[in-house]
Amino acid sequence: MEPFARDVRARTDLHLTGNFRSSPPIVRHAELLIPRDPAMQSVGRYRNFHVVPSLVQTSGTFEAITEHFLPLLTDTGIPFGEAAILAREWSPLFPLSRRLREFGIPVVGPGARPYRRSRLFASLAEQLCGYLVDPAAHSTRQLERALLHAVQDATARVCLEIFSFTGRVTLVKLLREAERLAQRGGAVQWLDAMSR
Repeated sequence: MEPFARDVRARTDLHLTGNFRSSPPIVRHAELLIPRDPAMQSVGRYRNFHVVPSLVQTSGTFEAITEHFLPLLTDTGIPFGEAAILAREWSPLFPLSRRLREFGIPVVGPGARPYRRSRLFASLAEQLCGYLVDPAAHSTRQLERALLHAVQDATARVCLEIFSFTGRVTLVKLLREAERLAQRGGAVQWLDAMSR
């Protein structure tokens, strides 16, 4: 950390020794990674929480959570609402949140907020509606980009196959389904059916 501190011209004469968020076992691990002088101490409400962190290696994150993390929460009496799953980036949390909800676990955060989920379809719906109202004024490129972003937001990966022949076939099927559903009811019904 010292070279980084020098590079950003940070002060190095200040010492934060009291950790208000973490338990003693977490603080001990942090001290192994980045030793401090004086050493950091757990001083917050978790200073008496002594569950030792463990490394779990499984076939995937979802399995690690459902087979190890959730049972640990239950065994230690920690409510789901008091637990957190951290990730290096937020994008993998979207599909993970979806899988956990399907598993019956309530989730708050990326991939779980209703306004975020509704936004997944909003841009694509706008392009589909525009195409239905005036096909001549809309290009398939706009639809392809909207579909690309919807898939990317939903899956946390870039699906360039959308711009291939197979992607174009999928887009035509999507447009035909949009036209079919538009014949069956009003806008609210269309939005609900089309998002499904």
